[in-house]
Amino acid sequence: ANHRCASHIAVPPASEFNIAMASSEVTADTQGKEEAIETGNWLLDNLLRPGSSTSKGTLSFLNKVFYLLFASILFLMWMTDFGNIHTYVFIFLALGLYFSVRFFVAELKKAQAEGKLGGDADEEERKREQEQEEMSRKLEQEEEKRRREQVAAMETRKDR
Repeated sequence: ANHRCASHIAVPPASEFNIAMASSEVTADTQGKEEAIETGNWLLDNLLRPGSSTSKGTLSFLNKVFYLLFASILFLMWMTDFGNIHTYVFIFLALGLYFSVRFFVAELKKAQAEGKLGGDADEEERKREQEQEEMSRKLEQEEEKRRREQVAAMETRKDR
């Protein structure tokens, strides 16, 4: 007996489905998605890593994406016989985005070369790291001192 939904499409009852087959398909689908997610995480980790915005690989990837964008907009312009105003607006916006990104990357590289990047926040972080290193050294020295005292105490007990 088929059930009808609001759109009048015949839907078979749930008892006719093979649950085992469905669950194995879901498992296979989720494994593929997990692998895709791991790949996506790798890509995001590399793109969001500090300093990656000026690396050659990232800039090359970004340029290729922009070229594909330009090609698709030009294709749309050709398909509409260059008569649709929207495609002209899209190409204008894409060119503006492209040149603003190029300008930003050039300015970022110039600032990195001049050493202007890194201001007070980096200095404060370095100070915190130094303080943490000093604290960990002091703790290690205290632990070493306790160990020596324990070893000395054990040796004096043995001598008695």
